[in-house]
Amino acid sequence: MNESSLMLNTALKFTNQSKIDSILSKEKPTLEELLNEDDLLQECRYGNKKLLKFLTNTKNLKKLLIYLLVDPKTTNENQEISKLKLLKFPYLVNEIICLELTEVVESITENEDLMIQIFEFLKQPKPLNTVYSGYFAQMIGTNLRLKYLETITFLMKHDYFIEKLLENISISGVCDVMIHILVFCEENVYYQETIKWLTKIEIMKRIFSLLDQKNDEDTIDNSTKCLLEVIANSTHEIGELTLVACIETETFSKKILEIALSKESSNFLREKAILVILEILIYIGENERIYLHTNNQNEEQQLIKNEKNIEKNNKNNNDNDYNEDYDQQSVSEYELEQYMTHPLLVVIVENFSELIELLQTALFPKTKFHLGSIKYEPFGQLRIKIVSLFHIFTHLQFVPLQELLCKNKIFSLMLDLLFKYPWNNFLHNQIRDMFCISLETEIFCYHLLEETDFLNRLLKEFTKFKESEENNSLIGYISHLFNIANKIVELSDEDEKSL
Repeated sequence: MNESSLMLNTALKFTNQSKIDSILSKEKPTLEELLNEDDLLQECRYGNKKLLKFLTNTKNLKKLLIYLLVDPKTTNENQEISKLKLLKFPYLVNEIICLELTEVVESITENEDLMIQIFEFLKQPKPLNTVYSGYFAQMIGTNLRLKYLETITFLMKHDYFIEKLLENISISGVCDVMIHILVFCEENVYYQETIKWLTKIEIMKRIFSLLDQKNDEDTIDNSTKCLLEVIANSTHEIGELTLVACIETETFSKKILEIALSKESSNFLREKAILVILEILIYIGENERIYLHTNNQNEEQQLIKNEKNIEKNNKNNNDNDYNEDYDQQSVSEYELEQYMTHPLLVVIVENFSELIELLQTALFPKTKFHLGSIKYEPFGQLRIKIVSLFHIFTHLQFVPLQELLCKNKIFSLMLDLLFKYPWNNFLHNQIRDMFCISLETEIFCYHLLEETDFLNRLLKEFTKFKESEENNSLIGYISHLFNIANKIVELSDEDEKSL
């Protein structure tokens, strides 16, 4: 080999050695030296064994967690070092954790002292730093994904950290951790033991108790988010061993509607509380479409139901006339028992008139806005949620509720709102969908076409539309009325007898 080739090989060998390897080759390499290198993350991705061995050393892991979870503003270090710890070091440590390296995650989750160090982040003075809370949430999420059993086992042993999570749930990062714990338990093979434990510590009851006017808005919103996530991720499970079963009770149903209808709160807090509570009702209502066909009953309940069905059929054979004296304000216990699939539906039927009153009298913003020369009154977010709730009612095959919607002329009320607020497109979408789905349901279709002036009101609005075209003006809801009219034509073409 000539001299030039030897020099070239030596140069290549030198350049191929990364700065990370050079640092690790020192007698006493420091963690700070590594964190200051730009190619640290790249070397971690490549699986540099020497680097991972250094990082997973217990002493170094403890220091990494300090950088990740301890706010350096609380220390008395000089400004230059604090900037590194405040910005660069926490970010890099978080990125290393999020790489989901088996060696790193195992070293953390299998060391109880390190896990305690992580969750003691919740003991820092309030309010918790939102950035560090985000890092905390990402790390717990990674641990649950890769080492679910170890993480949950630790929390079972140190369940006082659950209380700390609830105390700080107003912080979005902490809320994310709670959601990870609640949702991952439904997706994991160990979910049975986890749900038993969460049920034992009454986690759903404790979260629900945070929906109180004494708490701040963030606490109420994040608590509601936790409940919604549980409902959305639990309804596909058939059986009693699921977190959603904890809130499928008559007590919960009465309490949640009581909060929604309460007049004891201040105006501001009442509006916020009702908004978040109605979100829960809406999600439960949407998922009720599944419950209608998947609710299992024991043999004794099924026998009772069959006997009552026979009694009703015998009664119908003797009297086929429609009962015009039906009292919309009180549904018989027999009907409720026969059609009941969820306790919340029963409570809603019992308080139906209060929901209508809430829609008509709910708080809405006092500020009006102008569209051209016309001044409009905003509809209000709270009332939008109530309309959404009535919209969901039309999807449910729950006869007492269907009859109440007809008897209380809810569809006429919705048309009134549609015409009164001509530029609220979200309201229009809700009402349009409500009418289109109702036209496919026999009881609603008969009510709309035979018992109301629904068709006359449609024709009247189409006449207004022609006049507005001549005057070069617009009607904001007209396209939705055309959709409803097209639905009527479509259904009449399919089966003229249904109309």
